[in-house]
Amino acid sequence: MKLKIDKSYYIIFLISFSIFFIKWFFSYYNYGFENIIIKVIFNPFGDQNYYPFVKQLSDLNFNEGYSKIYNDLNLIGFPFFPSLIHAIFFKIFGPTSFIILELILIIVVNIIFFKIFKLLKLSNNYSIIFAFVLFSLPNFIYLLNELKIPYIFNLKQLYSGFYSLRFPRPIITNLFLFLFLFFSIKFYISEFKKDISRNLYFSTIFLASLLNCFFYFFLSCGISLVLIIFIKYKNSILSKENLFLFLKCGIIFCIISTPFILQLLFIEKDYLYRIGYFKLNYETKIFLFGHLFKGFTKLEFLCLLFLNTFLFFLNVKLNNNIRKYLLPFFIFFISSLIVPFIFLTFFSGITFFNYFIFTIILSGFIFLKINIIILFSYFVKPYSKKIVSVLIFFLIIFFNGIYFYKNSFINQLSSGTHFNAKNPDTFRKDFQNLTNLLKKKVNNDNTLLLTNDLETQLWW
Repeated sequence: MKLKIDKSYYIIFLISFSIFFIKWFFSYYNYGFENIIIKVIFNPFGDQNYYPFVKQLSDLNFNEGYSKIYNDLNLIGFPFFPSLIHAIFFKIFGPTSFIILELILIIVVNIIFFKIFKLLKLSNNYSIIFAFVLFSLPNFIYLLNELKIPYIFNLKQLYSGFYSLRFPRPIITNLFLFLFLFFSIKFYISEFKKDISRNLYFSTIFLASLLNCFFYFFLSCGISLVLIIFIKYKNSILSKENLFLFLKCGIIFCIISTPFILQLLFIEKDYLYRIGYFKLNYETKIFLFGHLFKGFTKLEFLCLLFLNTFLFFLNVKLNNNIRKYLLPFFIFFISSLIVPFIFLTFFSGITFFNYFIFTIILSGFIFLKINIIILFSYFVKPYSKKIVSVLIFFLIIFFNGIYFYKNSFINQLSSGTHFNAKNPDTFRKDFQNLTNLLKKKVNNDNTLLLTNDLETQLWW
């Protein structure tokens, strides 16, 4: 029996590869065929501080302090799951794995977007177009930011967290978020017991993965899944069959959550303070409650809430069947509003409270985009001429190309000859000369390197 693959996936692969190729073409065009480690370190689409964790995890080393002076440490609390995939590939392919995975993840995330839109009953053509529009929005808004349009900078900051090639968040973390949303929708709309169980298992797997990746997404998704379960089952939630299903999901969740629990129990205390952990006393909680309520009265938030509510009911009125597909997005948005209040009530410590606000805005804009796309699909018939779709795909690749070209240069905070982003003949070559010198001069693992340069630290 011959396996037949939908031609839509070939199109997704072709466009994804084009975007990937353009990005790395400019890197090689500007800086040549330098050492692959240098390519990865100077990749502008990664949180450089996490690269050593990948190497560390690939060696199954969970308490590396990168110093011979302090070597008796507890667990270092790095994000285990976002680094796990890269660590496996790193063990096999070395530093090239970062580039290989980038192509794979561009393809995967656009397939996820495509399948979500297919769930929403959009045509294949529309689903592919909107998948790449969502993927390209952060890059397009970055280009618009140079025009000094009001609120564009705020949207740039938001959409850079919606999805981008920055490792590990959002390139891995948000991938798990989108997979959770996809399977929670499938769980909610499924009618057969086998499909319901399978989709709830997958929802649980990616929920637990988010706990290991980004605690703030996990809380909102956790509340969201509980609400979806209550709405779906209503009066039968305590049936023997359902309780057994929930028990199996609980066991799956506990197994996948184990790395996070172990990190909490055995984390190096100094590392907690390094990432900004602080206690929540009564006065702080009152202040943060007030901060939340003040934010909810701002015009921007009220507009977002009103638009989402209005468009949701408008879409349902135009097509009542769409309600069950949109409801999980609505619940995710509402859950993100509830979570910070629950957290402040029951928890006594936190690192970054602003990520609650980020999750609220991100969930609101995800829901808004879905609402707008559904509404758009009602009034515009699917394109029948292939040339229109080809033109749209060309524009998507073109604007991504401009964005990657502008970001292919090294952006340093410091000024001066050796730190000038547009002076690769000095800074980049000086770094290469330094690494070559260290390779020749340093042959002892016990040697200590003292430097304030981040790239040199990472290479070492």
